[in-house]
Amino acid sequence: MTKILIIITIITILLLIYVICYSKLKENKNKVDYADTIIKDSLEIKAELITKINNELKKKLDKKNYLKDYINLNKKNLTSIELDIKLDEGLDIITNLKNDLPDLKTKEFKKLYNEIKRNEEMLYSSKTLYNQYVSSLNQLVRKFPLNICAKITKIYIKPFYNLKEK
Repeated sequence: MTKILIIITIITILLLIYVICYSKLKENKNKVDYADTIIKDSLEIKAELITKINNELKKKLDKKNYLKDYINLNKKNLTSIELDIKLDEGLDIITNLKNDLPDLKTKEFKKLYNEIKRNEEMLYSSKTLYNQYVSSLNQLVRKFPLNICAKITKIYIKPFYNLKEK
């Protein structure tokens, strides 16, 4: 009878440890997912703004399509990090064109450019928050006994966003 009580006690303790570990991991993963959702929404907006800026560029620059590689990227099957890198390349082209061509300084172009800059600030803040949450989650996933629970629940180490201030 005492063996059964010991086994039940051990199982109960293991289940309790698992529940505590799972809830800690899940809480951190939810924070990461929340920040990632904000980033994805901001990247959608950035992609739309680049498309609108491209239309303005075509009007002013004799239909030249400088941003053809950066249009509709949000419809391609890219990760958020890959999409962010590509959209940053497009924004760099826009910034260079803005600095090099004074003809672009129309009211509509300035408005779109200011919108994309505000969106960049939101993205930077969201990426900073995401990286903080990912850092916490990744630390938990590496610690014992949380690493066992992470493997069971298929919670893995997440990559960081590259933060470069514009």
